[in-house]
Amino acid sequence: MQCLNDRSGNPINMVPLVSYVQSVSKLIIVPILGMILGNAISAIGVGLNTVQKEFSENRDKVETYLAMGASRFEAVKPVGVEALKLALLPTVNQMR
Repeated sequence: MQCLNDRSGNPINMVPLVSYVQSVSKLIIVPILGMILGNAISAIGVGLNTVQKEFSENRDKVETYLAMGASRFEAVKPVGVEALKLALLPTVNQMR
Protein backbone atom coordinates (compact mmCIF):
# COMPACT_ATOMS: atom_id res chain seq x y z
CA MET A 1 0.00 0.00 0.00
CA GLN A 2 1.38 3.38 -0.97
CA CYS A 3 1.30 6.28 1.43
CA LEU A 4 1.09 9.95 0.53
CA ASN A 5 4.31 11.93 0.77
CA ASP A 6 4.98 15.64 0.67
CA ARG A 7 7.53 17.14 -1.72
CA SER A 8 10.45 16.32 0.54
CA GLY A 9 9.42 12.66 0.78
CA ASN A 10 8.06 12.74 4.33
CA PRO A 11 4.81 10.83 4.88
CA ILE A 12 1.68 12.92 5.30
CA ASN A 13 -0.55 12.19 8.27
CA MET A 14 -4.05 11.85 6.78
CA VAL A 15 -5.91 11.05 10.03
CA PRO A 16 -6.80 14.67 10.91
CA LEU A 17 -7.94 15.37 7.35
CA VAL A 18 -10.08 12.23 7.17
CA SER A 19 -11.70 12.90 10.56
CA TYR A 20 -12.41 16.51 9.54
CA VAL A 21 -14.03 15.40 6.27
CA GLN A 22 -16.13 12.81 8.10
CA SER A 23 -17.38 15.33 10.67
CA VAL A 24 -18.21 17.93 8.02
CA SER A 25 -19.92 15.35 5.83
CA LYS A 26 -22.13 14.32 8.76
CA LEU A 27 -23.12 17.93 9.32
CA ILE A 28 -24.02 18.33 5.66
CA ILE A 29 -25.34 14.93 4.64
CA VAL A 30 -27.74 14.30 7.54
CA PRO A 31 -29.87 17.45 7.06
CA ILE A 32 -29.92 17.12 3.27
CA LEU A 33 -30.86 13.45 3.50
CA GLY A 34 -33.63 14.38 5.94
CA MET A 35 -35.02 16.95 3.51
CA ILE A 36 -34.90 14.50 0.60
CA LEU A 37 -36.60 11.72 2.56
CA GLY A 38 -39.22 14.09 3.96
CA ASN A 39 -40.13 15.35 0.51
CA ALA A 40 -40.20 11.80 -0.87
CA ILE A 41 -42.51 10.58 1.88
CA SER A 42 -44.79 13.56 1.34
CA ALA A 43 -44.92 12.93 -2.42
CA ILE A 44 -45.62 9.22 -1.91
CA GLY A 45 -48.46 9.99 0.49
CA VAL A 46 -50.08 12.52 -1.84
CA GLY A 47 -49.62 10.23 -4.84
CA LEU A 48 -51.13 7.17 -3.18
CA ASN A 49 -54.03 9.20 -1.82
CA THR A 50 -54.71 10.58 -5.30
CA VAL A 51 -54.52 7.15 -6.93
CA GLN A 52 -57.01 5.73 -4.43
CA LYS A 53 -59.38 8.69 -4.89
CA GLU A 54 -59.12 8.64 -8.70
CA PHE A 55 -59.75 4.88 -8.89
CA SER A 56 -62.84 5.15 -6.72
CA GLU A 57 -64.20 8.16 -8.66
CA ASN A 58 -63.29 6.91 -12.16
CA ARG A 59 -63.89 3.19 -11.79
CA ASP A 60 -66.46 3.20 -14.58
CA LYS A 61 -64.05 4.94 -16.99
CA VAL A 62 -61.29 2.42 -16.29
CA GLU A 63 -63.70 -0.50 -16.77
CA THR A 64 -64.95 1.06 -20.01
CA TYR A 65 -61.39 1.36 -21.33
CA LEU A 66 -60.75 -2.27 -20.46
CA ALA A 67 -64.04 -3.40 -22.04
CA MET A 68 -63.12 -1.56 -25.25
CA GLY A 69 -59.87 -3.48 -25.54
CA ALA A 70 -57.35 -1.14 -23.94
CA SER A 71 -54.47 -2.69 -22.06
CA ARG A 72 -54.43 -2.26 -18.30
CA PHE A 73 -51.65 0.31 -18.64
CA GLU A 74 -53.65 2.35 -21.15
CA ALA A 75 -56.74 2.14 -18.94
CA VAL A 76 -55.05 3.54 -15.83
CA LYS A 77 -52.75 6.03 -17.55
CA PRO A 78 -55.01 9.07 -16.87
CA VAL A 79 -55.14 8.12 -13.19
CA GLY A 80 -51.36 7.79 -13.03
CA VAL A 81 -50.75 11.08 -14.81
CA GLU A 82 -53.07 12.95 -12.44
CA ALA A 83 -51.52 11.31 -9.38
CA LEU A 84 -48.01 12.15 -10.57
CA LYS A 85 -48.95 15.80 -11.18
CA LEU A 86 -50.38 16.16 -7.69
CA ALA A 87 -47.54 14.24 -6.03
CA LEU A 88 -44.87 16.48 -7.56
CA LEU A 89 -46.76 19.72 -6.92
CA PRO A 90 -45.43 20.37 -3.37
CA THR A 91 -41.83 19.73 -4.44
CA VAL A 92 -42.12 22.00 -7.46
CA ASN A 93 -43.71 24.73 -5.33
CA GLN A 94 -40.79 24.58 -2.87
CA MET A 95 -38.36 25.26 -5.73
CA ARG A 96 -39.91 28.64 -6.52
